[in-house]
Amino acid sequence: VGHEVLWQCKGPTFGSRPGPFRAESYGFLSVLLFLHAYCRYFDVHIDPNITHDFYCDSESLLKRITGSLNRSWINPSHCLASDFDLESGILDLIKTLHISFQYLHVQSHQDDSMEIHLLPWAA
Repeated sequence: VGHEVLWQCKGPTFGSRPGPFRAESYGFLSVLLFLHAYCRYFDVHIDPNITHDFYCDSESLLKRITGSLNRSWINPSHCLASDFDLESGILDLIKTLHISFQYLHVQSHQDDSMEIHLLPWAA
């Protein structure tokens, strides 16, 4: 089955110390915001029983989000963690969308050693 890129985005990263982790978090959040707006505007309902692949090259972000989704207790001090503002937005949208995701890590910067058109779609 072929894949077609229907949407892509780019933009700045805000914060007192914007770095790679924060940039990846903004990217994750922007995808979910777009999907949420698209589904609401076009009245699209996605079957929560179907698992969708979500690829990201930040393994630390994927671990943090999956850890937060699976947390069995709430600790108020967790909101003091760096980039919690973005994490909380991501978690809220995941729960609001009622979409099942499988979070998959993909190696970053693969285009440094191979031309983009030769890479697998997930890369």
